Amino acid sequence: MLTFGNESTDVALVQNEDLYYLLSKAKYLDRAFCMAGPVLWNALPHELRAVESESAFRSGLKTCLFRRCYS
Repeated sequence: MLTFGNESTDVALVQNEDLYYLLSKAKYLDRAFCMAGPVLWNALPHELRAVESESAFRSGLKTCLFRRCYS
């Protein structure tokens, strides 16, 4: 059981490919960075997550976001 602020809630640890993230029943926790960050990371294409250089990642991220926005 984890405590966020003054409230306690049950959360589950979930594995998605090579990432672990928390899964909560409470909707307000879905907006927390500890929940949203891994969900957004997992939504990226695997090829982009596997890139090792920062400049290639930034370039690939821009391309990915533009494709999602304009397709």
